[in-house]
Amino acid sequence: MIVQILIAGSEDVRLEMATILSELVLSSEGNMKAAELGGRTLVNMLQNGSSNGREAALKCLCQLSTLESNGHILAKAGILAPLVRDLYAVGINQLPMKLKEVAATTLANVVSSGIDLEEIPIDSEGNTLLSESIIHNLLHLVSNTGPAIEAKLLQVLVGLASSQEGEAVSKVVMAIKSAGATITLIQFLEVPQKDLRANSVKLLYYLSANMGQELADGLRITTGQLGTLVRFISTNGVSEEQAAAAKLLGNLPIN
Repeated sequence: MIVQILIAGSEDVRLEMATILSELVLSSEGNMKAAELGGRTLVNMLQNGSSNGREAALKCLCQLSTLESNGHILAKAGILAPLVRDLYAVGINQLPMKLKEVAATTLANVVSSGIDLEEIPIDSEGNTLLSESIIHNLLHLVSNTGPAIEAKLLQVLVGLASSQEGEAVSKVVMAIKSAGATITLIQFLEVPQKDLRANSVKLLYYLSANMGQELADGLRITTGQLGTLVRFISTNGVSEEQAAAAKLLGNLPIN
């Protein structure tokens, strides 16, 4: 009922329904149905709505994106373009940092769902998430926002680099090299925030098959990071972080 009112309602009604929907705890079935029926309306609110409407739509879309199967539904509804726009926007149209974190979380969720990265344009110039300029912008944000947003943006890069599509990882590698961002990514291995560190390890692992020598050189240049990888592996238990660190070390050249 809420979704039907959202679709058919006035701007004020849509704002109210989106706010209510963002606060509901939905079952997987309810979450998918809400995305199928209301996704385009919410994306349109995010793209063209008032500041309050954009905020309500973003929070609602973030919740819907937590269901992996909704990634394809929301991508088809056009969510990528306004998400990227809001992440990159500066000046009068810039989102508050708390909402940029929500946008980064939503983008990470959608990218991690296995959408077709090559086929979805995100701006009027036909760029996709795998375009060099777009990855450069992501890398710039990774270096210039707070840890919470940086962790989600690294998760976006993990999603891009781990994609099974064509030349996805090679495009990410090329963009990282041309941006001179290798050392910056390696330095995240030493940060205290666990999710930021874990996403850094996973990203470096996915890159290592294509740029093992560059990563090996960077780890030698950057004090402590090679030892950090060894410590990841030697700690008790088995985590994604440990597995990624072990695979990363295994891909590095010996010399």
